[in-house]
Amino acid sequence: MQAQHPLQARLNLALKAHLAGETADAEAHYRTLLHEAPDWADVHHWLGFLLQQNQRLTEAREHLYTAVSLDPRHSEWHFNLGLTLARLDDPQAAISALQRAVTLAPTQYFYWTNLGSAFETLGEDEHAEPCFIRAQQINPACPDAWFQHAALCLRQQRFDEARTLNCQGLIAAPEQVTSKVMLAQAWHALGHTEAALAVFEQWLAAEPDHPQALHLRAAYLQQMPVRCSPDYVKNTFDGFAHNFDHILGRLRYAGPTWLATWLQTRYRPATSLSVADLGCGTGLAGELLAPYAHRLIGVDLSRAMLDKAAERQVYAELHEADVHDFLAKHEAGFDLLVCLDTLIYVGVLAPFFEEAFTALKPGGHLVFTTETLDPAQEQPWRLNTSGRYSHQYQWVSLQLEQHHLTLVHHSHGAIRNESGIPVMGDFFCVQRL
Repeated sequence: MQAQHPLQARLNLALKAHLAGETADAEAHYRTLLHEAPDWADVHHWLGFLLQQNQRLTEAREHLYTAVSLDPRHSEWHFNLGLTLARLDDPQAAISALQRAVTLAPTQYFYWTNLGSAFETLGEDEHAEPCFIRAQQINPACPDAWFQHAALCLRQQRFDEARTLNCQGLIAAPEQVTSKVMLAQAWHALGHTEAALAVFEQWLAAEPDHPQALHLRAAYLQQMPVRCSPDYVKNTFDGFAHNFDHILGRLRYAGPTWLATWLQTRYRPATSLSVADLGCGTGLAGELLAPYAHRLIGVDLSRAMLDKAAERQVYAELHEADVHDFLAKHEAGFDLLVCLDTLIYVGVLAPFFEEAFTALKPGGHLVFTTETLDPAQEQPWRLNTSGRYSHQYQWVSLQLEQHHLTLVHHSHGAIRNESGIPVMGDFFCVQRL
């Protein structure tokens, strides 16, 4: 047994102050002890750790290096040194320290995740990935190990693996997941449909009429309502309104870009068109449409979204209404109808196309987007576990033809990212002749 240092009682007092958050007193105690015992490795470590906590990283590095030089047996000392070196943008040195830490204590999963991160900093994914896998094996309930591995796969465009790993991260510690929707999606994606449904059953037990829980449970049960309920749309988007634009930016939502490109090729900014922005949300499309419109109307079911749209000051009118009801009241009223990211909340499109035809002036255009459904699917449209609908391109084209709307432009590509993974969509421009 190692003999206790004669100054151990005073070190214990310093550690007590450190633990209590009295960092100035603790630092003074540590430095006094080092003045009296300059080769005491424990004090160098604790002072280095305190300095690291206070972001005084250069000083921390000096003391942590001294500690491991004097006594190299402690894995946590090498780990703290590795963290300090990583924060000082010295990944190669951080890797050396963290490798010593995992050698001394190979079952500490967070040593492995940090080692993997250091390898990633150097672009050495081939060394980073085994670290994340090792951390997952040591502690499957560690979300970080799954999420970091998912991010690596996503960067390499290994999308299926990334999706699975991200889901594993969500269910690793379900009590930490604040979104019931994301937790259910993760269980379902991993093949645990009963666990996913249990999320909604528990939700509905607490809130029996919650529109999101009702709608998504229907999706998971493979029921096919012809459209989302107005209550679901209102509830969902009222909740998103305060940071909706940020969310769309993170999702790399392509609808406005597609619209801007089409407008530039079709029209000159002349404020000559009567335009309705259907499902206008916070008004992202409105800012693009304003230079072309002498009258721009926004329509949305979400009051909170309309309040955000009003702040842009581009709409002559804003209507809190269902787009079907709005169109039915405006026969031959518009040169241009724009419906971005709105029909993904509708399954059966025929009523909308009929109403759009009626609301357009002869020669007017309808622009809209859908999410793409694989043509190999038996049904032409589907309610997905995201709560959104997807549609087969050929079926949509047939529906347009049946409602006397002529396709004049079509684009296909990634319309958004979901957990970093592209979701394919279609951009249509059709004309009432």
